[in-house]
Amino acid sequence: SWGVPLGITVAAVVLQKIGYDASEVSVGWCWVRIQAPDHVLWMLLTGKIWELLAYLALPVLYVLIKKHISKAHAALSEYRPILANSPLSRSRSSLADRKLTLIPIIFIALRVWSTVRFFLLLSGSPAVHNAVLVTLHVIKHIAMPSSCCCFFLLLNESIRSRVLLIGFDRHPD
Repeated sequence: SWGVPLGITVAAVVLQKIGYDASEVSVGWCWVRIQAPDHVLWMLLTGKIWELLAYLALPVLYVLIKKHISKAHAALSEYRPILANSPLSRSRSSLADRKLTLIPIIFIALRVWSTVRFFLLLSGSPAVHNAVLVTLHVIKHIAMPSSCCCFFLLLNESIRSRVLLIGFDRHPD
């Protein structure tokens, strides 16, 4: 899975497309030589095209996963009607559904600012340097891993209970 990014990076080094441009555009492309005539291609290859593909793939995957979960839940209710109708089962599936819905929404909401700035750059707009857009773009770099931590660690009941157990389990030695 690391072959594609490695290949792109090696190609960028060999073709001398790497160069610090004093963060002319953003934190995400500061290593692409902005003076290169094909700098937009390298900005796309080194990240933006993958981000644009993720905008398309995430909703598609969300719909496919949601359909799969619905089918599995229907199959469960057919064979285990008592378990499927229990409040605990419904609350867990609705919590998972809410988390599943929020993941693509948060991803797109956080990443959209860098995409807006990218298209502003392509259009030659001076708004690419707008302080609010730059700030939102930088916040994305902090918020993406933080939101993953919240979803997959802090909001996960089994992990949260283990952390609390470890944190408050004070046995005198």
